[in-house]
Amino acid sequence: MNLRNSLFVFFFLFSTGILFAQPPAQEELTEKGSPVLNSSSLTLFAGENGTTYYIDFETINTNLKELVLMNEFGEVLKREDLSKLPVNTIFELDLSTFGTGFYEVELRTFSGVLRKGFEVR
Repeated sequence: MNLRNSLFVFFFLFSTGILFAQPPAQEELTEKGSPVLNSSSLTLFAGENGTTYYIDFETINTNLKELVLMNEFGEVLKREDLSKLPVNTIFELDLSTFGTGFYEVELRTFSGVLRKGFEVR
């Protein structure tokens, strides 16, 4: 009887621990399954003409693999390999052929993705 009560108490405490435990952290994933990283270091600078943007890679503390430009519908407009560029590069992104609208730039690293949305007027 004592063993039975002990097992009951054990399973009761175990089940309440499961009920009140925090759920696992959910991180946003890209279509390829890479986690979205903190994009605060990703800064876009608009050029004078309003259709050219500059990205300073020196402010990003990770090695970059690829740039992907998407429109507001998620369609990929441009892909560029970044793996061979120096880390202190200022990358020029020319959007004159795409027109006005909302865009999102993804900088893919070997461990995740940096994202930044912006509008071209």
